[in-house]
Amino acid sequence: EMKISEMIGSLKKAKQKTGLVFRDGKYVGVVEKKRLLRVNLDPTTMKVGNYLHAAPVINEHADVIETAYQMHKNNTDIAPIVSGNEIIGVLAVLDLLKVSADLPETAEVRVGDVRFLKNLKLAPTDPLSKALEIMFGERVDELPIFDEKGLYGILSFQDVMQKYLSWPAKREFSAKMKKEKGGSRAAQVDYPTLGNLPVSSFSTNDNLFSTDIKNTFAQAVSMMAGKNVSCLPVYSGKEYLGLLTTKNLLRYLASLEVPQNFNIQFVGLNEIKVSSYEIESVKKVAANESFKLQRLIHNDFKLNIHLKSYNKEGKRQKFSVTMRVNYPGKMVECAASDWDLITAL
Repeated sequence: EMKISEMIGSLKKAKQKTGLVFRDGKYVGVVEKKRLLRVNLDPTTMKVGNYLHAAPVINEHADVIETAYQMHKNNTDIAPIVSGNEIIGVLAVLDLLKVSADLPETAEVRVGDVRFLKNLKLAPTDPLSKALEIMFGERVDELPIFDEKGLYGILSFQDVMQKYLSWPAKREFSAKMKKEKGGSRAAQVDYPTLGNLPVSSFSTNDNLFSTDIKNTFAQAVSMMAGKNVSCLPVYSGKEYLGLLTTKNLLRYLASLEVPQNFNIQFVGLNEIKVSSYEIESVKKVAANESFKLQRLIHNDFKLNIHLKSYNKEGKRQKFSVTMRVNYPGKMVECAASDWDLITAL
């Protein structure tokens, strides 16, 4: 039921681009600040419920590539993280990309290997309405502006939002007001709309950043995270080629297919007294950690996981986990115990 102006104010105060929306304590979706930006929309009367975006909830044990796929498929820059039925945090796309930059699968990837938006740019005199149409259509948060000398500036949703918040909603011209102004349409005030203003009125023109097509995936992500931007102009030497966005990087990450060369066998999993959610979590954690082992072993292997619980009749159980990894020429075994099953695992 919150008004758009109230939501924008709350996001601005918290220095956040996105907020979770709940109804009667139940998560129903997210609102992104940029989705609230509509020319000729009165933010003082419209409610955020009309602009909800269905972002998926991500299990706390989900794999990086699996998470990238879910976020890309649902066209979202943010996803709530759940443990059981409780939301315990929020994952932003830049945070996910920072983690993915350490994966072996992205170690040799260059900016040129990622499909980015070609020749996407504005002129300083282009109207804001044109920029917003491109930004919504191409799903980008920033756009580069070029003049005859080269890169002039960067237009971002954040830049536009600063002026949008102070821009008055357009009011209907009443019959009484017309009479007071002379009674003719020509006598009405010349009311310029936000969308007609040139993009140069909003753009940031100092401390501009870009990336080269030969830079690595990790270098591009590091620059985006360090400067807190979601897009970078891409150059080949001095030639502008296009725009690299977090969504381009997310799409590349989501498209990665890592073949599974391991087999997991559980012993005692059905004998311990835990919830079905904890059983699924055990399987999820085991699979995710096995992919990490796969990157170290570089060969087919078998993982045997033996689980036991103690003090089954008491209020708390202690768990022990014994694991054995078998791969050509070697066998490695280890054990651990804890009052928390996942911690022990």
